[in-house]
Amino acid sequence: MEQYSGIQLCDQLQSKQKCFRLQTYSEGRFVLVFHEHVPSYRLSLDSAIEVMRMLVVRNEAFGDFQALQCYLNTRGRAPAANGLLEIHLDRPEPGVLRRGCGANVMAMMDEVIDPTTFRRSQVTV
Repeated sequence: MEQYSGIQLCDQLQSKQKCFRLQTYSEGRFVLVFHEHVPSYRLSLDSAIEVMRMLVVRNEAFGDFQALQCYLNTRGRAPAANGLLEIHLDRPEPGVLRRGCGANVMAMMDEVIDPTTFRRSQVTV
């Protein structure tokens, strides 16, 4: 049986779209800073991942060196890699895959990967 996180579902998400969100942590909670939908065919997966990484770096207020550390691999110890831009996967609901990165500034992208199971209990008129 597959588990779904159910965390921060976008009620506007539709098949054949990528839903981007950027949140910042402030005073004990995450605040939505950016939310946009784009047609899936307009952005490859590689480009979408780079968009998420760019949003995190741009909004994290890093210095140049800290931004560089985000892109380092883990081979070697100096300078240290911080892993902040490592992509994590989640399944927030049936038929949807979420990719995300960041910590205090977090970017995520949701997309429908299985339209046959995506919100099948919702009836459209």
